[in-house]
Amino acid sequence: MTANVRVLVTIEISNCGSWGDDCSIGQMKKQAADHAIGVANMLTRETKVSGVKLVGEPKVKAIYVE
Repeated sequence: MTANVRVLVTIEISNCGSWGDDCSIGQMKKQAADHAIGVANMLTRETKVSGVKLVGEPKVKAIYVE
């Protein structure tokens, strides 16, 4: 008998870009989410471990101004 287990892990990706004053919040959220997906895809490709994939949609948690 064998048992298989699936584990869902949440990661946070910071520093997803910077934008000027003329960029809309919607555009910032889209570009940040696209960047995070690209980083996560790169990580899954580079690990070369079978059974690793992205699930779900990115959630932009915060936009802050420095």
